[in-house]
Amino acid sequence: EETVVNYQNLEILVEHGIAMNDIQKLNLAGFYTVESIAHATMRKLTDVKGISEAKVQKLKELVKSMVPLEFKTAADALQDRK
Repeated sequence: EETVVNYQNLEILVEHGIAMNDIQKLNLAGFYTVESIAHATMRKLTDVKGISEAKVQKLKELVKSMVPLEFKTAADALQDRK
């Protein structure tokens, strides 16, 4: 069984109270999907010009509820492929 991944564009965050100009700043820094924010480090996100640490905290909390982040060992991943 193949896993299908659907990426969510950052623009969807406008519906959750994130300003469009903040989304544009993230796009300029190379972040285009909700998943990219979910997997980015706090440091990487706070390095984005114009994005404060408080905004990063808000973003991380928001995307955490939108993206399932689960840890899987290599052995489990191999088992899934069989």
